Amino acid sequence: LPERRRLGAAAHRIHATRRAYPLSELAHLFLAKPEFYEVKIERARGAAEPLKLYLCEADRMVFLQREEALAHAVARHSDRFFEARETELGPPQGQFVCVARCRRSGRLLGPPNHHAYNENLLQAHDEVAPELTLDEYRREIETVRDPEVIEQWKREASKVTLYHRRDMPDAPPLKPHEARALLRDQLAPALIREVSHATVPAAVAMNLEDERLRALLRDAWSRESRFPMSLMYALRPALRHMGLHLFKAGSSHTFVTAVAPSPIAPERAIAPIRAALDYLAAHPGCTRAQMLQDLFPGRDPAADAEARALLGHLHWLVEKGHVIEFFDGTLSIPHAPAPRGGESGRREKETPAASV
Repeated sequence: LPERRRLGAAAHRIHATRRAYPLSELAHLFLAKPEFYEVKIERARGAAEPLKLYLCEADRMVFLQREEALAHAVARHSDRFFEARETELGPPQGQFVCVARCRRSGRLLGPPNHHAYNENLLQAHDEVAPELTLDEYRREIETVRDPEVIEQWKREASKVTLYHRRDMPDAPPLKPHEARALLRDQLAPALIREVSHATVPAAVAMNLEDERLRALLRDAWSRESRFPMSLMYALRPALRHMGLHLFKAGSSHTFVTAVAPSPIAPERAIAPIRAALDYLAAHPGCTRAQMLQDLFPGRDPAADAEARALLGHLHWLVEKGHVIEFFDGTLSIPHAPAPRGGESGRREKETPAASV
């Protein structure tokens, strides 16, 4: 889907230039930059089961499982609820001949006989390997007797991080495992909402943590990159709502413009306008410069009153939709639409307006 503010800017430019732009190229421009489009995730047509998505309100990240969404909120958004403050305690006192270390993360948990060991073990299990039972995680712990590693643990243990609730500044600070438990059980669930569909910024969609959703979006993005069909379908009603017009040039190319193509009969126009229309009918796709060179050979258009008058008439013709000026400066006259029957013709509302 086109991002609304970027779409508004594009519509403003089309209104200002009064030129016609190819819809497919416009869609490719939106698709080229993540900040220019959004991604809508919804159930496929004909799917038997309803779709359940879990949206993290803090960053619009989407998951297929509530547990994964909750784990994401806990890991990424604790700062919304807590302010972490580091406090100096001084090095631990006593004789220590070994320390426990997590093989997975390299985290030092301290000597098994230290008063903070069990708390550190529970916190490491919760953060490093929550998918394991506590007994299974204990098998991931090794005993290290290296004096340098013991000194490293002492330096780390001389400081502690305490968590202060932002909504309750007078409440006692919490230790890491206490803050994490409160966040998981009471605070983070408020960030998770179950939805049947979700619209997220493209930058978020590109970095979804759910591998299944990420794989589906990679396939969809690949298809859109080859031909942006979904984005084009989304652009059509949005551009019409902004006062723009769609028409077809040739057999298949759809263009968008601020001026509705409006054919005019040359025989009913004054002589200079009739000459311009006759020339454009014989030379579709020409430019202003080519037109002036052919109609006024060897004359300076800037100094020639007749050439300047023709440019004035041409400007009026473009403003009224009697001549279409395309994005690349080429010109063409619109043709009256052929009769079209059936629901598809009424639904499309696109005029075969020009042949270029």
